[in-house]
Amino acid sequence: MIVSLSETESMQVALIGASGRIGRRAVPALLDASYDVVAGVRRPHEAARVPTGSDGRAARTVVCDVLDPDSLLDLVHGCDAVVDLASHEPDHWQIAVPGSWRRQDQLLTRGVENLVAAAYLADVRRVVLQSSSVLYADGGEGWVREGHPVDVTSATEPLAVAESQVLDLAGPTRAAVVLRLGHVVGGGETHPVGLGIGSPESWMHLVHPDDAAEAVVAALRAPTGTYNVGAEPLRRSEVETGVLGRPGLLTRRLGAGRLEPHARSLRVSSDHFTATTGWAPWHQRWSPEWLGAWESHQARS
Repeated sequence: MIVSLSETESMQVALIGASGRIGRRAVPALLDASYDVVAGVRRPHEAARVPTGSDGRAARTVVCDVLDPDSLLDLVHGCDAVVDLASHEPDHWQIAVPGSWRRQDQLLTRGVENLVAAAYLADVRRVVLQSSSVLYADGGEGWVREGHPVDVTSATEPLAVAESQVLDLAGPTRAAVVLRLGHVVGGGETHPVGLGIGSPESWMHLVHPDDAAEAVVAALRAPTGTYNVGAEPLRRSEVETGVLGRPGLLTRRLGAGRLEPHARSLRVSSDHFTATTGWAPWHQRWSPEWLGAWESHQARS
């Protein structure tokens, strides 16, 4: 039987991508939930971007790169769980540029492979991976739950590989949790990936970074498995009108190939994750206010 980390004392959690949009929120959320946090940053100066908890307690920072296996051993040594939030998605206006997804693909393939190997060698008991709901096949008007078929293409294969590597680590005494997030919208980003791609009447799955951070905390008490994480789904035209002032954009013409997954109609339900862990989005439905100033975890609480 796997023991939930939330039921034990003084649990130490390593977090990759601590200076990123979700990571900057997940670190204080974990600290406030009484976890000890080892925050992985790629460059020394990024340590200054890692927030403290609401009581001033700080994470210990380690400079590491998921593409450097030796540095990962330093990060995960002595940890009970590791959370992979490493991400390098291109800006919205660069998503169709050749090569713009190369590092993101490397993070999901070689990077996750390295992290899983390090976790195994360090006897880490739980691994949590940030994935994406764009891996699902187009669901049309139907609800997309965890049992919905996936559609693996050259664009989504790195996600599928990453998920497989993490879930293969699970066993009787080791848990593996995959969080299929919606498009992460908010925290200063003004043009989310996926806008202007696909039918305006298709469904879009979004999540605010504050809620994604809280999902990381909840994942530490979840059984092994794959979980959808996001706000209430809505029509793509509703988001596009709120951000762009009108539905549609030139990039709809580029919907094939690399961008095709972001054009899929995904009316995703997060009910399973809520029922399993008690997590629920603070930002239940998208509004243009999501694109305002960064709302910190402390400000929300």
